[in-house]
Amino acid sequence: MLPQTRLVWVVGGEADMVELMPRIQHIVDNRFMDTKPPLRYPVTCEVDGQTHKATYWVAGKILTVATGRGGNSKQVGTMAPEVLAMQLLLELVKTGKA
Repeated sequence: MLPQTRLVWVVGGEADMVELMPRIQHIVDNRFMDTKPPLRYPVTCEVDGQTHKATYWVAGKILTVATGRGGNSKQVGTMAPEVLAMQLLLELVKTGKA
């Protein structure tokens, strides 16, 4: 924990004491309260009669596919996110991470 720091502002000859840490903490708390985790969607594919399941989400321009054994990410371009998620899942299956 950081020590409490005080900053003195002089306005019109009067000094006002401002506690920095509570104000900074308030800004940090508000910043994290406004962010929500990205929505996660299921994706499946069938290879050699076996169904492989994963979850994908998009954060900014990056799509991530995750399984219980690993994951893969790629920047979303002109391809639909569902199609890109399926391609990444197939790559994970080929490498044994699905």
